Amino acid sequence: SKFNDSYLYIKNRYYSGDTGRGIFAGDSTAYALLKKLQDTVIGKISGITDGNYSYLSEVGITFDPSTGLSLSDSSKFESALQNHPSQVEDLFNSTNGVATTIYDALDSYVGADGSIANVLNSLDNNVNYLNDRVDSIQSSIDKRAENLRKQYENLQQQLAQLLMSQQMYSQFGGGFF
Repeated sequence: SKFNDSYLYIKNRYYSGDTGRGIFAGDSTAYALLKKLQDTVIGKISGITDGNYSYLSEVGITFDPSTGLSLSDSSKFESALQNHPSQVEDLFNSTNGVATTIYDALDSYVGADGSIANVLNSLDNNVNYLNDRVDSIQSSIDKRAENLRKQYENLQQQLAQLLMSQQMYSQFGGGFF
């Protein structure tokens, strides 16, 4: 259930809607994690003794890219647990077992020094840079706007002086304007 929740969370954000592109589209970290999860539950578990269970499908657990893992054959699973419990345990908990591999993979992504933490740190740095850049540009715009206001005020004063001069000239008989 938790595997499916995690898998579908990433998948539905990588492939989404009519466009097929979710918020993770193009994100190599999300894609690599999605592929690692898929490959781990589909592939053969290495290091298992020949003749023992080495695929989840051999114990009745199947993977569908649309829904994730499911117990597709409960009788096969119950039989494997009853007749070969140590093989089922090895399938999940051995050095290269499904649970161990998923745990190790996720730890390299979500740990303090994991890929996701590094991506988040990089994105935070980018956001901070862009915020600083926006502030700098806004300051430049504000300064330019203030200069333009001053120029406008000067032009208004000059126009007022010209109009006053014209009015005075007109009163004294000048027909120049």
